[in-house]
Amino acid sequence: MKRFVILLVYSLPLLLISCTQQKAEFDSASVKKIIDENNTAFGNYSAKGDSVSVANLYTEDAVLLPPNSAMVKGRDGIESVWGSFFRLGKIDIKLTAEDVYGEGSIAVETGKYDLTIQPEGTTPIKDHGKYIVVWQKQSNNSWKLKRDIWNSNLPAASN
Repeated sequence: MKRFVILLVYSLPLLLISCTQQKAEFDSASVKKIIDENNTAFGNYSAKGDSVSVANLYTEDAVLLPPNSAMVKGRDGIESVWGSFFRLGKIDIKLTAEDVYGEGSIAVETGKYDLTIQPEGTTPIKDHGKYIVVWQKQSNNSWKLKRDIWNSNLPAASN
């Protein structure tokens, strides 16, 4: 019995310490760096009109919430949406992450975009706005877009 009490006395502090330890901090700076790299890749793929590569930045079950349009579920649908967009003309898009926070395998990015679409033979169409993206860490430690929504800062067109 005396051994049990001694064992308990020595192991109790270890048990208390292990119960009070918190999860590892979410390293938002490291995750933001990865997101910035993915945003640059998004812009590069868009400039090439490469909807397949853009869609591969998303999870298989991602959801795209484009403005003035229905929700799009899944990578194939997302590829189709971006392909339609890229057919409008040459695309120049810059995504700027302004804030990244999260926990575990989920990160939330808020940012702004600057967009120029150059349809062949016409004047460029310019837009700028904001977005929120939910990122999910994959089993290979990459991060992919899980949810994506954006809208323009320009006033709505009057009818």
